[in-house]
Amino acid sequence: CSAPARLEFAELKEPHNNQTVFPVGRTVEYVCRPGYSQHPGMPPSITCLRNQTWSAVLEFCKRKQCPNPGHPAKGRAVVLTDLLFGSKINYTCDEGYKLVGSSQRTCEVSGTRVSWSGDAPVCQKVKCPPPPSIPNG
Repeated sequence: CSAPARLEFAELKEPHNNQTVFPVGRTVEYVCRPGYSQHPGMPPSITCLRNQTWSAVLEFCKRKQCPNPGHPAKGRAVVLTDLLFGSKINYTCDEGYKLVGSSQRTCEVSGTRVSWSGDAPVCQKVKCPPPPSIPNG
């Protein structure tokens, strides 16, 4: 078999990561990429079959989940898809309040875990200047 296809969620373990040709019957193992964790009970491997193709690649790594971001006081966090690695959330404020900080955060790798990018924004009360004086008022 030629080198197996590159996977978004996993990479070949040593010593196979630089190999280009594999004998029939050879099984190669993968390790989950950052932001992913292994599905329990699903072996992270594929085998070179007799017809010189690789066995089916199962999604043996799943995206890690970020914690619930919570809502800022006088505002809300809008989950666009889910809380999994790579997803985004948008922030909005209630009427009469303005957003201070970034309006969007992404679930990204942080060491061996995943967490929301940057700091959570805050909603500040909008302060209007006093009205202008009216002539003859």
